[in-house]
Amino acid sequence: MDHPPPPSPPPSRFTPNPRVVATAAAAARPAPRRYPKPPPFIRRTLQFCFKPESWASAARYPTHITFIPLLVVILVGNMIAATSQTLRQFQLLAAFQATYDKTYPPMELSSEGVLSVKGELKSPVRIPLLYGAIVVDPTGRTDPQTLSWGASTAAFVSDREIYFAKGPLDEYGFQPLMHEPFGALPPGLIHLPAQGQVKQIDGAAIQQFLWSRSPVFVMLGLLWGVAMALGEALWAAMVIVLLSPLIMMVASVRRENEDGTRGKFVLLPRRAAVRMAAALTVPLTLASALLRGGGITPAMTMGPVASTMLWMVAAVALSIWTAIIARQMFGSLKPAK
Repeated sequence: MDHPPPPSPPPSRFTPNPRVVATAAAAARPAPRRYPKPPPFIRRTLQFCFKPESWASAARYPTHITFIPLLVVILVGNMIAATSQTLRQFQLLAAFQATYDKTYPPMELSSEGVLSVKGELKSPVRIPLLYGAIVVDPTGRTDPQTLSWGASTAAFVSDREIYFAKGPLDEYGFQPLMHEPFGALPPGLIHLPAQGQVKQIDGAAIQQFLWSRSPVFVMLGLLWGVAMALGEALWAAMVIVLLSPLIMMVASVRRENEDGTRGKFVLLPRRAAVRMAAALTVPLTLASALLRGGGITPAMTMGPVASTMLWMVAAVALSIWTAIIARQMFGSLKPAK
């Protein structure tokens, strides 16, 4: 006996909207890329450093494609520069310690914070720094105002106090100085001996001080690297803000009319100019970090004002060069047919 077929389900009251179905299907698919695929990160960073055409090509990519390599170069470059400077400073102090006993007599630091010399000090002690030196003369024969402050002298140590330069020269040509007694210095820098005792300062004591403070050198190097990276990032931001309008104007192209005559100039979009300015800043920040890591600092050799002008002139020249490359790359704007 044949069984009757099962009843069909009742028709649904809800009919899917074709537009909703098409929208959901489109949302499920990945959005198509609206810009050319950029090179890999390492290759892109190297191109920004050594290939000028890549500065103009940065206008085609999103902003983060250019800014991430810039930030990485700023951080890594300045950390390497700070590490190099810290190592060279430690080597200078180690060389000073090795020749101290042959050059200068030993000194003593009392618990009252008084520094004295055991013997004859023919000339002030000069502790070498990367930029300048610390001059030590507890005999009282050296007047701090007679020293050449700045690139030559970073600090002066007398029998009871340490002097630092405070601001520019006054109207009479004197260097305003601030001074602190030894007891007011940070504990990690100078330890006064116990009451009634003295601490001898000679080559062996300086060597022990250097090796016991090696973690402090490492920490100072890291902090110095972070500080330099922040300063470099602020400088790069200033360059991008100031030079992107220049790139917009120089890279502007003239639109052609339908009759073949020249029309109005069309400025480069601001976002494209910002990306190009960020790209050309990459080699500038890398060059700055390499110079500082190698011990060549324009700010110390030329002065801060001349050094700032030098870097700005270089940035302006690269901006004009980048804008010219962009005009050749993107061409003129012709009317659509």
